[in-house]
Amino acid sequence: MIHTKTHPASGDLLLAKPMLPDDHFNRTVVLLTEYSETTGSVGFVMNRKMDLEVHNLVHDFPISNFPVYYGGPVQTDNLYFIHTLGNLIPNSVAINNDYFWNGNFEQLQVLIEAGQVDSKHVRFFMGYSGWGSGQLEAEITENAWLIVDSKNIPLLTSSSETMWKNFMLQMNNQYRIWANAPQDPILN
Repeated sequence: MIHTKTHPASGDLLLAKPMLPDDHFNRTVVLLTEYSETTGSVGFVMNRKMDLEVHNLVHDFPISNFPVYYGGPVQTDNLYFIHTLGNLIPNSVAINNDYFWNGNFEQLQVLIEAGQVDSKHVRFFMGYSGWGSGQLEAEITENAWLIVDSKNIPLLTSSSETMWKNFMLQMNNQYRIWANAPQDPILN
Protein backbone atom coordinates (compact mmCIF):
# COMPACT_ATOMS: atom_id res chain seq x y z
CA MET A 1 0.00 0.00 0.00
CA ILE A 2 1.19 3.52 -0.81
CA HIS A 3 1.02 6.12 1.92
CA THR A 4 0.54 9.82 1.39
CA LYS A 5 2.58 12.64 2.89
CA THR A 6 1.39 16.03 4.07
CA HIS A 7 4.28 18.18 2.82
CA PRO A 8 6.02 17.90 -0.60
CA ALA A 9 9.74 17.67 -1.29
CA SER A 10 11.90 17.33 -4.39
CA GLY A 11 11.50 13.79 -5.68
CA ASP A 12 7.92 13.37 -4.50
CA LEU A 13 4.99 12.54 -6.73
CA LEU A 14 1.87 14.63 -6.96
CA LEU A 15 -1.21 12.54 -7.75
CA ALA A 16 -4.07 14.64 -9.06
CA LYS A 17 -7.34 14.12 -7.29
CA PRO A 18 -10.05 13.13 -9.80
CA MET A 19 -12.04 16.32 -9.78
CA LEU A 20 -9.08 18.64 -10.39
CA PRO A 21 -10.63 21.22 -12.72
CA ASP A 22 -7.42 21.97 -14.67
CA ASP A 23 -7.35 19.84 -17.86
CA HIS A 24 -3.54 20.04 -17.90
CA PHE A 25 -3.46 17.94 -14.73
CA ASN A 26 -6.61 15.81 -14.76
CA ARG A 27 -5.62 12.29 -13.57
CA THR A 28 -1.92 13.02 -13.74
CA VAL A 29 1.14 11.83 -11.88
CA VAL A 30 3.71 14.64 -11.56
CA LEU A 31 7.30 14.07 -10.45
CA LEU A 32 8.56 17.11 -8.53
CA THR A 33 12.11 17.80 -9.67
CA GLU A 34 12.49 20.96 -7.58
CA TYR A 35 10.52 22.08 -4.56
CA SER A 36 10.83 25.35 -2.67
CA GLU A 37 8.22 27.19 -0.64
CA THR A 38 9.99 30.48 -1.34
CA THR A 39 10.97 30.26 -5.01
CA GLY A 40 8.40 27.82 -6.39
CA SER A 41 8.42 24.29 -7.77
CA VAL A 42 9.05 22.40 -11.00
CA GLY A 43 7.80 18.99 -12.06
CA PHE A 44 6.93 16.80 -15.02
CA VAL A 45 3.70 14.97 -15.85
CA MET A 46 4.80 11.33 -16.08
CA ASN A 47 1.69 9.81 -17.64
CA ARG A 48 0.75 11.87 -20.72
CA LYS A 49 2.45 10.27 -23.71
CA MET A 50 2.27 12.33 -26.88
CA ASP A 51 2.10 10.98 -30.41
CA LEU A 52 5.74 11.96 -31.03
CA GLU A 53 9.17 10.44 -30.77
CA VAL A 54 12.35 12.35 -29.96
CA HIS A 55 13.93 11.72 -33.37
CA ASN A 56 10.97 13.58 -34.93
CA LEU A 57 11.90 16.69 -32.93
CA VAL A 58 15.69 16.71 -32.66
CA HIS A 59 17.83 16.85 -35.78
CA ASP A 60 20.51 14.11 -35.79
CA PHE A 61 18.91 12.24 -32.89
CA PRO A 62 19.23 8.49 -33.50
CA ILE A 63 16.07 6.94 -34.88
CA SER A 64 14.71 5.05 -31.92
CA ASN A 65 11.56 4.37 -29.94
CA PHE A 66 11.83 7.17 -27.38
CA PRO A 67 8.36 8.65 -26.98
CA VAL A 68 7.83 12.24 -25.90
CA TYR A 69 5.57 13.05 -22.97
CA TYR A 70 3.64 16.21 -22.17
CA GLY A 71 5.57 17.55 -19.17
CA GLY A 72 3.22 20.43 -18.45
CA PRO A 73 1.94 23.73 -19.79
CA VAL A 74 5.14 25.78 -19.28
CA GLN A 75 7.70 26.21 -22.12
CA THR A 76 6.12 23.54 -24.30
CA ASP A 77 8.57 24.35 -27.08
CA ASN A 78 11.48 22.97 -25.01
CA LEU A 79 12.58 19.35 -24.58
CA TYR A 80 13.56 18.06 -21.12
CA PHE A 81 14.45 14.63 -19.80
CA ILE A 82 14.42 12.60 -16.59
CA HIS A 83 16.72 9.61 -16.26
CA THR A 84 18.22 6.99 -13.98
CA LEU A 85 21.76 7.32 -15.37
CA GLY A 86 23.24 9.61 -12.74
CA ASN A 87 26.88 10.51 -13.38
CA LEU A 88 26.89 8.85 -16.81
CA ILE A 89 25.23 12.10 -17.94
CA PRO A 90 27.43 15.05 -16.89
CA ASN A 91 25.66 18.06 -15.36
CA SER A 92 22.64 15.99 -14.31
CA VAL A 93 20.68 17.31 -11.36
CA ALA A 94 19.81 14.70 -8.72
CA ILE A 95 16.12 14.62 -7.88
CA ASN A 96 16.59 11.80 -5.35
CA ASN A 97 18.69 8.61 -5.28
CA ASP A 98 16.64 7.08 -8.11
CA TYR A 99 16.05 9.91 -10.60
CA PHE A 100 17.99 12.72 -12.25
CA TRP A 101 16.93 15.68 -14.32
CA ASN A 102 18.49 16.84 -17.60
CA GLY A 103 22.25 17.00 -18.07
CA ASN A 104 24.53 16.87 -21.10
CA PHE A 105 22.20 16.06 -24.00
CA GLU A 106 25.06 15.27 -26.41
CA GLN A 107 26.44 12.63 -24.01
CA LEU A 108 22.98 11.13 -23.74
CA GLN A 109 22.82 10.88 -27.54
CA VAL A 110 26.21 9.14 -27.60
CA LEU A 111 25.02 6.55 -25.08
CA ILE A 112 21.80 5.99 -27.04
CA GLU A 113 23.70 5.57 -30.32
CA ALA A 114 26.00 3.04 -28.60
CA GLY A 115 22.94 1.05 -27.47
CA GLN A 116 23.74 1.61 -23.78
CA VAL A 117 20.53 3.54 -23.01
CA ASP A 118 16.91 2.74 -23.80
CA SER A 119 13.49 3.96 -22.71
CA LYS A 120 13.70 2.24 -19.31
CA HIS A 121 16.54 4.68 -18.48
CA VAL A 122 15.20 7.98 -19.79
CA ARG A 123 11.92 9.77 -20.47
CA PHE A 124 11.60 12.92 -22.61
CA PHE A 125 9.14 15.77 -22.07
CA MET A 126 7.82 18.76 -23.98
CA GLY A 127 7.31 21.49 -21.43
CA TYR A 128 7.18 21.29 -17.68
CA SER A 129 4.84 21.99 -14.79
CA GLY A 130 5.63 25.01 -12.66
CA TRP A 131 4.25 26.66 -9.56
CA GLY A 132 5.17 30.07 -8.17
CA SER A 133 5.93 30.72 -4.53
CA GLY A 134 3.03 29.44 -2.41
CA GLN A 135 0.97 28.28 -5.41
CA LEU A 136 1.52 24.53 -4.98
CA GLU A 137 0.97 24.77 -1.23
CA ALA A 138 -2.36 26.51 -1.88
CA GLU A 139 -3.41 23.73 -4.29
CA ILE A 140 -2.45 21.10 -1.71
CA THR A 141 -4.46 22.94 0.96
CA GLU A 142 -7.43 22.94 -1.46
CA ASN A 143 -7.04 19.12 -1.72
CA ALA A 144 -6.09 19.12 -5.38
CA TRP A 145 -3.10 16.78 -4.90
CA LEU A 146 -2.01 13.71 -2.99
CA ILE A 147 1.72 13.61 -2.17
CA VAL A 148 3.65 10.33 -2.42
CA ASP A 149 7.36 9.53 -2.09
CA SER A 150 8.75 8.31 -5.45
CA LYS A 151 11.63 6.26 -3.99
CA ASN A 152 11.67 2.69 -5.29
CA ILE A 153 8.78 3.34 -7.69
CA PRO A 154 9.69 2.33 -11.27
CA LEU A 155 8.30 5.45 -12.96
CA LEU A 156 10.18 5.08 -16.24
CA THR A 157 9.03 1.51 -16.83
CA SER A 158 5.45 1.95 -15.62
CA SER A 159 2.73 2.18 -18.24
CA SER A 160 1.73 5.80 -18.71
CA GLU A 161 -1.80 4.74 -19.71
CA THR A 162 -2.51 3.05 -16.37
CA MET A 163 -0.08 4.87 -14.04
CA TRP A 164 -2.59 7.13 -12.28
CA LYS A 165 -5.18 4.36 -11.88
CA ASN A 166 -2.56 1.94 -10.54
CA PHE A 167 -1.51 4.47 -7.91
CA MET A 168 -5.12 4.92 -6.85
CA LEU A 169 -5.55 1.15 -6.53
CA GLN A 170 -2.52 1.00 -4.23
CA MET A 171 -3.88 3.67 -1.89
CA ASN A 172 -6.13 3.14 1.11
CA ASN A 173 -9.85 2.51 0.57
CA GLN A 174 -10.65 6.22 0.65
CA TYR A 175 -8.81 6.69 -2.67
CA ARG A 176 -9.23 3.30 -4.37
CA ILE A 177 -12.78 4.14 -5.39
CA TRP A 178 -11.36 6.93 -7.57
CA ALA A 179 -9.52 4.43 -9.77
CA ASN A 180 -12.70 3.50 -11.66
CA ALA A 181 -14.59 6.75 -11.34
CA PRO A 182 -15.55 8.29 -14.70
CA GLN A 183 -13.59 11.35 -15.82
CA ASP A 184 -16.83 13.26 -16.04
CA PRO A 185 -19.12 12.13 -13.19
CA ILE A 186 -22.10 13.79 -14.88
CA LEU A 187 -21.90 11.08 -17.57
CA ASN A 188 -22.07 8.32 -14.96
